Amino acid sequence: WLTTIDVELGEAPLVALAGQSYTNEEISDLIDNLSKSIYFNSVTLDSVATHTAEKASFRTFNITAKPKVKNEVPASPSRPTTPPPADNRAIANTAAPAQGAAPANQPGTPVGTPTVGSPPGGGK
Repeated sequence: WLTTIDVELGEAPLVALAGQSYTNEEISDLIDNLSKSIYFNSVTLDSVATHTAEKASFRTFNITAKPKVKNEVPASPSRPTTPPPADNRAIANTAAPAQGAAPANQPGTPVGTPTVGSPPGGGK
């Protein structure tokens, strides 16, 4: 597990990781995974020390890695200057019913489904 992560920015950016582990293999796996990462170059194990507490053995470690930095920032994709054509279906069924007429079914309501103002059974 990691106990600290320090990031140094500037001319030579550097990431320093400190942590603890139960085995050397876990530390080795972390270094291998960081080395394969798209985010880091030059991953280095700086130190490992073994400690014992309450009859359990664990290791503390320090790792440094150089972050991969892209020299160029990709240009943002151009956006269209004209809006897309309007979808006429979006405004269908928005007209108010004529005075005294029963309202039409709402979009998405199955045909034949009673609407507000319709008597049960379709008026029969």
